Amino acid sequence: MQNQRNRIAELILKREEWFDEDLWETFTYDFEKFNLENWKMAEKRILQSLRKTLRSASVNVKKDEAVV
Repeated sequence: MQNQRNRIAELILKREEWFDEDLWETFTYDFEKFNLENWKMAEKRILQSLRKTLRSASVNVKKDEAVV
């Protein structure tokens, strides 16, 4: 479980400098096999960082916490 959390955090941090379509395309590729159970394993602060990163890069992300 910790390895999964570390992988999520690593992938998110690598994307913080990307924008728009490039960020979204890479995000969907990196996380295409993730399901709700995978996202539930991530720490809340990591998911918040992911949402913030996506929003700041002009990616439309819902505010619903059940969905990234």
